[in-house]
Amino acid sequence: METATATEPARQIVIERDIPEPAVAGLVEFIDRYYIKSKTRFIQDLSYRKTASGTSFELFWILKPVEPDQATPLYVSLKISQTAIELDFPGLDPSDKPLQNVVERTVDEIEATVLSYFQNVKTTSLYFVIGASEEHSEAPDQRGIMRNVAKRIFAGNTTSLFLSFILLSFALFFIIGVYTVFVLISVQLVALIFSDKIVYRIGSVRPDAERPLVTIVSARSNAETLKSISQHGKNILSQIREEIAKSATATYSASANEELKSTVIGSLLKHGIIATGKEITVKTRDVYRIVHEVSEKFGRQTPKITIANSVVSNASATGISSSRSTVMITAGSLEDLTDDELEAV
Repeated sequence: METATATEPARQIVIERDIPEPAVAGLVEFIDRYYIKSKTRFIQDLSYRKTASGTSFELFWILKPVEPDQATPLYVSLKISQTAIELDFPGLDPSDKPLQNVVERTVDEIEATVLSYFQNVKTTSLYFVIGASEEHSEAPDQRGIMRNVAKRIFAGNTTSLFLSFILLSFALFFIIGVYTVFVLISVQLVALIFSDKIVYRIGSVRPDAERPLVTIVSARSNAETLKSISQHGKNILSQIREEIAKSATATYSASANEELKSTVIGSLLKHGIIATGKEITVKTRDVYRIVHEVSEKFGRQTPKITIANSVVSNASATGISSSRSTVMITAGSLEDLTDDELEAV
């Protein structure tokens, strides 16, 4: 097998940092199955190898020349660990433009594969949003029909809100005709005046100065498990979330999170869902502090805060004045973004 010498130049790209331990091996398997196998005819024979060192992995392969004017193969090294996902191209000649084109395409493909994996993990995981020291929490799809609809409209993107308004307009036009305009204006005025209260009611976890912490618990699952849960009734998730919420503490500590993780494992097991500590992540965020500090920087009163249990990273602010305003943050934002990134949002 051909190898590049250590003295040759390389281009290193960090695709992602801080990878949860359970995701490392899963990502390696995902890339092996959905990327490497699809590229078999472009990979030089016997060049692909996968090596493991503890919880870290390295995938190496050589891409055959595919561009018409490409004279040399491309060496690719993908390192996956809890620290980062790093893509290297040993021996890459910066002046070789055809090879640079292959590099750009390879980077895009690997980034898309990694993104696809993490999106798949999110959509097949069980999420619980817990307000520390409170006796209630929120699990996906555990609200009433109207509340679910409201969450989808306001916690999603603006397209959902726009389409909902258009559908309402058409429905009213067929019912009351030209008076639809006046009704819609009235609806908008009412929605504007009470927007802070409407958004505030979307999430059932509402951190404040006395209870500033929010804990996000996620348990890696699969589509079959989620389907089984939905078939056996939504009460299962409701019972699990209440058991988890009772173990949440008013203060953050690593030991408290480990105890909560043990509670999650036990609660899931009682309902026939098997999970290990490596498949469960617990993150506790001081949400009120973040919002309060940003408000102080701009000389504003700290708004009310509500947490929507959505895996999509999103946040919004609404209200007719600083004294009547609400900030909504999704669980996805609390899980994915750092404190600095949340402040920027």
